[in-house]
Amino acid sequence: APCARGGLPSPSSSSSAAPDGMIRRLRGHLGPVLCLAMSPDNNRLYSGGRDGTVRAWDHLLGDAGAGAGAVLVMAGHAAAVCALAVDAGGKRLYSAGADNVVRVWLLADGSCLRSSNLFALTHADATSYFGAPQRAYSHSFAPQHKVYGVALSRDGRRCFAGCTDKDVKVWDTAAGTLKLALKGHEGPVGAMAAFHTSSTRLLTGAGDATIRAWDLERGRCDCVMEGHSGPVLAVVISSDDRRVYSASSDQSVRVWEVTFIEGAVGAFKAQCLRTMGNCHQGRIVRCLAISRFVPRRMCWKMS
Repeated sequence: APCARGGLPSPSSSSSAAPDGMIRRLRGHLGPVLCLAMSPDNNRLYSGGRDGTVRAWDHLLGDAGAGAGAVLVMAGHAAAVCALAVDAGGKRLYSAGADNVVRVWLLADGSCLRSSNLFALTHADATSYFGAPQRAYSHSFAPQHKVYGVALSRDGRRCFAGCTDKDVKVWDTAAGTLKLALKGHEGPVGAMAAFHTSSTRLLTGAGDATIRAWDLERGRCDCVMEGHSGPVLAVVISSDDRRVYSASSDQSVRVWEVTFIEGAVGAFKAQCLRTMGNCHQGRIVRCLAISRFVPRRMCWKMS
């Protein structure tokens, strides 16, 4: 079924107001930081870098502006870590790397519980959306494709991976079997976010400058959120599922209001409330994280 179109931003929503100043600097990565994730209790911040490591930070501790070291370093990826997702219980962390591997980490001690290479991943479930077992990637694509985004469903039973082949992969976290490929984006999928109150909805952002809302029960796109003029690099959702924040290579961060009815077809609606353009004087915001401790505080990392 064709995708419905989301609301376009109003010209008056643009704002040149400067964001709040830095309150703390966290040092440790040997290169650029590419992704962020917050623990469910908001006490820890997790970061992934081009150095192939995942680091855990007690971001609420320490003096304002002072450098602080990581409390946990998880190494194992053979290339840059591109995306992170924490399960609802705060016990496991999923990381997706440019080495095309998704790793599952135990946050109690930083050990790696599972490592899955998507090129070796197949599905063999007769009840899945596919008619026959197949690889996670289409045979028509070269093996240079990478995983650039990862997210978990609210119940932790499904893991979502955004890839450079323009598809969103959905697989069963317990069995490790591929369940579904969501098709519709016209560019690499590098941003995704699962809702806090729904296990049947997913947001993805891609190189086609759009954000798509997916109905996972039906395997279809419910809404396309347009407005960015460049690839969407990050998407995060507020804890009440009413606000969506997106960052793009067009140097802007956008705030969206979204509504949906669980189980209803085509009931997802979106409207851009505000555009924060040129947030960092020409630098691109690559990742976002939201803290619930301080109202309207949002963390981001620039390139």
